[in-house]
Amino acid sequence: MSRPSSKSPDTMALAAATEAACGALLTQLSVDSRLPGVVAAAFAPAGIAWEGRRGDTFGQYRIGSLTKTFTAVAVLQLRELGRVDLADAIADHVADSPYPRVTLRELLAHCSGMTAEPAGPWWERSPGVGWDHLKHASHTQVEIFRRGQRYHYSNLGFALLGELVARQRNMSWYDAVRLHVLAPLGLDQTTYHPSADAANGTSRDPRTTRLVGEPAFDSVAMAPAGQLWSTPADLARWGSFLVSGDDAVLP
Repeated sequence: MSRPSSKSPDTMALAAATEAACGALLTQLSVDSRLPGVVAAAFAPAGIAWEGRRGDTFGQYRIGSLTKTFTAVAVLQLRELGRVDLADAIADHVADSPYPRVTLRELLAHCSGMTAEPAGPWWERSPGVGWDHLKHASHTQVEIFRRGQRYHYSNLGFALLGELVARQRNMSWYDAVRLHVLAPLGLDQTTYHPSADAANGTSRDPRTTRLVGEPAFDSVAMAPAGQLWSTPADLARWGSFLVSGDDAVLP
């Protein structure tokens, strides 16, 4: 099913050929990737222009690493408030941080030289750990290249940035994001925990091709790297903010 979204009061229409092409791409993605369900939306400054669904779809989905963009905006808000500078070392504000010399800019740009993941079990598929556990485990890890030398994606780096946000705001990372990012933009369907109509996560066993359930763990200290749940409508509004800005969030 392909249709203009009914969730936004300021929708706009795509040309029929463009809408058909979007629908065909979504169908092909669903078939090629053997997805049990998929939803996509296209947006423009005026609002959602197209939304398509295939298979079993739900209202809310875990957005994984898109969470990092919310964490990044929360850090940039602190910069605008004069509380931090992007050239600051993380240890200037989080004294007990592993990788203390890494700068906020390097963390945001994924060029910190840090490992991609924290030590221990895969954090997205196991119960989360708190900051104290994460920092002690990470202190044993080493830089994999000199910081600033090149790009290397790091989930762990955004856990450090989330702790920075929490300490500067004197509240949890999520409360800071909710109050200072989500609320001003009206993103009330973007949450820390899944809603009642959220999708149940699955993966496909490569040996049997059967779908396997994926529990929705609380990532705790790693939450700033990938915890949030959201909807296509909220993500379209978020994308519009990232493109066009909003003085209520970042002047």
